[in-house]
Amino acid sequence: MDFSGKVVVITGGASDIGKSISTQLGDEKCVIVLMDINRKGLEEFKESQKGRNARIILFAGDMTDEKIVENCFNQVKTEYGKIDYLFNIVGYAMVADARDMTAEHWKDIVNVNFFGVLYPTQAGYKIMAEQRSGSIINMSSIGGVVPSPFNTGYAATKAAIISLSTSLREEAKEFGVNISVVCAGGIDTKLWDDARLLNIPAEGFKKLIPPSTLASPEKAASIMIKGSLKKKRMIFFPASGKIFNFIYKFMPIVYCTGVEKITVRSLRSLRQK
Repeated sequence: MDFSGKVVVITGGASDIGKSISTQLGDEKCVIVLMDINRKGLEEFKESQKGRNARIILFAGDMTDEKIVENCFNQVKTEYGKIDYLFNIVGYAMVADARDMTAEHWKDIVNVNFFGVLYPTQAGYKIMAEQRSGSIINMSSIGGVVPSPFNTGYAATKAAIISLSTSLREEAKEFGVNISVVCAGGIDTKLWDDARLLNIPAEGFKKLIPPSTLASPEKAASIMIKGSLKKKRMIFFPASGKIFNFIYKFMPIVYCTGVEKITVRSLRSLRQK
């Protein structure tokens, strides 16, 4: 792994995975630009990384605001002349029976999970296309590939990220730009702790997520970094995500039967009308 002299931008830089990517690149002589709406989290993390080789730059801002995103990326280009890697980790989860979701709920999750990734992707891609090099790694989910009931909004936005990434990948080849998308299974982050639950009690929901099935943020970061270097089209992990994808692809009836019996029945039994 050699990121020496590279400029690496990480959106969602104050999150578990964003911080883990930065930490693993900390001994490289590179510039790491962390972008997140959580200014305090960014500052605390930068303080913890003092004395390491990487130079950490912070931009506190809302990635769902197109003008803020453009301004951040233009400042990076002006200061450092390029962007070599862009890791997009922005996102949040919403767990609900689709009947309980209003138009505002849909707008909210689409705004964060789709536009919060689209705007940085668009800004980064323009710069990379001009310099004719670079790599964008977008965080999606196995939920964007296989049915994910009671996570309909989350799954829909993650599917959109997959389509955005795989389509842009083909368009970007002419300019020497790589686009990869991560189809992650369960990762032990605050995503599900901070999930917005609509008429679903938090205590009952958390019991449905066995910690033993979750990958660590550090493992996720390592796989994403390696995947970016190999310029993979789609990155599946952990093992549970790979298994779900395999079963749904080759035995969809089996997968859907299991989802109905386990996920739908369990969550519907928790739903508070």
